[in-house]
Amino acid sequence: MIKIKKFLCLFCTLLVILLLTVNCTNIKERIKEEFDNVIKEEEREVTILPGNEYTKKYGFNYVKNSEDYKLTNKEDLKNIIYSIANQGWDEFTFYCDKEYSECLNDVKSELSTDNHMLENIGDFVHPYNSFESIGLYYDTTGKITITMKYKYTKTEIEEIDNLINNIITTNITDNMNIDEKIRVLHDYIINNTKYDKNMEESNTSIYDSKKMTGLLKEHYAICSAYSDVFAVILSKLGVENYKVSNDTHVWNAVKMFDKWYHIDLTWDDPVTNTGEDILLHDYYMIDNNKLNELINNDTNIDNKDKHTFDTTIYSELLQ
Repeated sequence: MIKIKKFLCLFCTLLVILLLTVNCTNIKERIKEEFDNVIKEEEREVTILPGNEYTKKYGFNYVKNSEDYKLTNKEDLKNIIYSIANQGWDEFTFYCDKEYSECLNDVKSELSTDNHMLENIGDFVHPYNSFESIGLYYDTTGKITITMKYKYTKTEIEEIDNLINNIITTNITDNMNIDEKIRVLHDYIINNTKYDKNMEESNTSIYDSKKMTGLLKEHYAICSAYSDVFAVILSKLGVENYKVSNDTHVWNAVKMFDKWYHIDLTWDDPVTNTGEDILLHDYYMIDNNKLNELINNDTNIDNKDKHTFDTTIYSELLQ
């Protein structure tokens, strides 16, 4: 009987020790889990640095500056990519929201295959922050890092900026109103630039006419250079603006007196058979109704689609 009691006592002691061991293990695991969660949350905090001097403080209907850089859907992704470029950041890391189950699939799909979306986003940033491509890095935890390859180097921007500043200071005066300033600079660019027909027809040229350097230094340009230079000028004048593009053409949209207008320097600088330089104002500060009228009245059928645009992207112009 005594032996049985001793055995039961030993058994109970071992059982208590076992239970305590299990409970301690569970407690340790729970503590470790909670600690890991805290660490993960801390690691998932994004670092927001100031934007550069070319950052646009205002937003648009299509894209807006992200407020918290939380990625919960495709719209957030579009705004985050715009914000990265708009701020002029070389690299930025952000994270999928835990509830966004399709996050990585959407990121890969949107950024690896949808170049059209990236081109549209580029229309809304300052030309000095315009980008040629982006690098995408991600892992299974939902950590995403974007790197930007910008169109212009800092050296090019400095040179371009000096040239544009000189154009502005030598052509406008303080007593001009804003419309007069824009018109004078519109005319100056056209009078000092030739459209590079070779680049349009064969995608080759002796001039750097796709970029602002071609227009400002060589005085030859295609629509991308016309619109970039004018976008820089508009921003320097404190005028809200963006670029409008389709598959074949790009021009400027400008906000004046709380309304948006089209300005197309390329089409106001037509190529003539005689080589004569012509300055037009047909596409200067026109509303969307006037643009449609010009399209409908154009007898050249090849021109009909040159000024069509996606109204869901550039919707301000429909006001």
